[in-house]
Amino acid sequence: MSEIDNVIEHYGVKGMKWGIRRSRKARRRAAKKRAKKMSDSDLRAKVNRLNMEKQYVDLSVGKAKGPSRLNRGAKAVGRILLSAGTKSLKGYTKTVFTAKLNEWDPFNAIKKKK
Repeated sequence: MSEIDNVIEHYGVKGMKWGIRRSRKARRRAAKKRAKKMSDSDLRAKVNRLNMEKQYVDLSVGKAKGPSRLNRGAKAVGRILLSAGTKSLKGYTKTVFTAKLNEWDPFNAIKKKK
């Protein structure tokens, strides 16, 4: 085996323990520390970049034009499921009532009441 095969590489966070994740609060604190160390121009550039990325995502999804494709698809699926559910429920109730009516003997029912 060559030396290259015997190398273990780690692409995680330096100094972080294996199997331990940082909490959301710890990540925020770290981000604030990084922001305090940045110069005004660096911070402005970072904020502008993040805003442009957000705008790009909003535009590419179609949020600016109206409801997204995902929302329209979810509504369509909802309508289809509602329609299918209504049809199957109507069919089930018709079957059950038909079976019960076929079992029911009106003369027997009158005799039991007396």
